[in-house]
Amino acid sequence: MTYATELQLLQRHGNDEMAELASENSAVDGELLMLTVTGGDRSSYDSLVVHAADDALVRLQLVMSDAHKRIDSYLRERYALPLSAEQIAGSDLSRIQTTLSRYFLMENDPSDTVLKRYNDAISWLRDVSVGKASLGESDVTVSTDGTGTVRQGNSRIGWDNY
Repeated sequence: MTYATELQLLQRHGNDEMAELASENSAVDGELLMLTVTGGDRSSYDSLVVHAADDALVRLQLVMSDAHKRIDSYLRERYALPLSAEQIAGSDLSRIQTTLSRYFLMENDPSDTVLKRYNDAISWLRDVSVGKASLGESDVTVSTDGTGTVRQGNSRIGWDNY
């Protein structure tokens, strides 16, 4: 199960910026990339530009996959993967995946803001992997007296035998 979609990437970071970063030429604009991601009507575009948009979508898919793998490299320290839909829905993982993807698209020249967001995302993932942060509500159980207890994620260690 994925944490975010290409559509969420465009919605969070802007289809114009993503088109610029994902395409090798400036012929692909944000509108065309959005149509490509959503399966919209691209018949008014030249076939060469549509092909370039298809290539841009493949690049988006590759960086999204790379971001997913990076996230999993941290999560597997504490959770059995794949995560459940409930764990994903109650977490910041969608935002984290799009943040990492945007950073990967900028390759060797990220802006200061993008670099800071990337570093913040990696820091949060490190904290989650060691139990200093949680995925969200799916990790927390609140008792009737108002105190909270953190539920350990799905551990790969068979603690019942100890």
